[in-house]
Amino acid sequence: MEEADILGDRIAILHGGRLRSYGTAMFLKKQYGHGHMEVTLSTKSWCIPDKVISKFDSRTQQLSLDKEKIVLNVPYTDSLPQSLDKVESEKNKLGVTGISVSLITLEQVFLKIVKKEEGTPLNELFTAPSQKITDGELCIQSILALFWKKFTYTRKNLTNLLFILFLPIVSVILMAFSYNIPADSTNIIPLKLNIYRHPKALYSSSNEEIGQQYRNTIQDFGEAQLVAPDINVQEALDIFSKENIAEYRNNFIVSAEFNNITNTTWGNGLYSNLAVHSVPLTVNLLSNAFIKALTGKNYSIDLSRQQLPSTLSSSEIELPEAEALSRVLVFCSFFFPTMAFFVVHPLQETKTKIKQLQRMTGVTSLTYWSTMFAFDFLIYTMSVLLIMIALYIMDIILGIRLYYGTEIRKFLF
Repeated sequence: MEEADILGDRIAILHGGRLRSYGTAMFLKKQYGHGHMEVTLSTKSWCIPDKVISKFDSRTQQLSLDKEKIVLNVPYTDSLPQSLDKVESEKNKLGVTGISVSLITLEQVFLKIVKKEEGTPLNELFTAPSQKITDGELCIQSILALFWKKFTYTRKNLTNLLFILFLPIVSVILMAFSYNIPADSTNIIPLKLNIYRHPKALYSSSNEEIGQQYRNTIQDFGEAQLVAPDINVQEALDIFSKENIAEYRNNFIVSAEFNNITNTTWGNGLYSNLAVHSVPLTVNLLSNAFIKALTGKNYSIDLSRQQLPSTLSSSEIELPEAEALSRVLVFCSFFFPTMAFFVVHPLQETKTKIKQLQRMTGVTSLTYWSTMFAFDFLIYTMSVLLIMIALYIMDIILGIRLYYGTEIRKFLF
């Protein structure tokens, strides 16, 4: 007891297989001292104990007596300091050589706890009677306590939870990198005159309606100038190039002339040899001018370009079984270690004997493992949902088109 008093931070007192009290040494002494102090008197051989005891309260009890020491259990009252002063002043007369005052010892606390008075433990005299629960109510309380314990452990070990939830996502990212995405862009790019800065065009037309439609189409994106009737478009372009060669090379992308010959309208398109898309733009502008003049403004032809798939990429021999196996191995190399985190908590409880302590309190193996499974299954479901969302996002971004409703249902169930 003395070693426990000196070395113990917390002291638990067990009797009859039940926990009777728990706390610091000072708490136990105050709790079970019941307003008493222990007074130890060092005495000479001729000291008379009754004379010494008479100096204290009448309720004072003698705990032990030997040739050189008297131990008294003295009630803690307002008169105790005066009684100690009286003994101190008369110690030579009483045969007292020293006085020591302290709380009761842990051994006395233990004896008070286990001592029964009229069949009732002493500590129950000062505490409210507790009601014990049994059967189904006890089972429900045990389950709720186990769930709360598991929740507290998870909250204090968030690193394990984050590994379980997000480590499989790393495998999904690596799987996404394993897909061969064509490096060549096959996007559809609209071709309009506004892909060039400040485009200009010269035109001439003997058909006013066609010329007006061509002018309107050009002016939607740039500037159109009508050439004088006495010269043709080619001569006008030569004159302009001599006046400002820089503007001629950078801004004149297309030009056109429309001539009526024997009741037939001919369109002649001129293009820039410096602009890559000038040829298809020239043809498109001529076609739209004829269509709008004949059918109205509601009809037009939209032009776009798209690159053909790379011949080398399309001719590669793919082995889908080998690629699928590699992706499965990548996924399993992350998913299986993630599942191992679920056994960390039970192993820690087994190693630290906490599991055995829970079994000693009445928790059955079925209750213990059922609550473990239920809580871990909830976290597992969250992990699976995150994996499914990651796979679906990968499917949308890469355009693989593998995960539809049927595949998702099979993945979940």
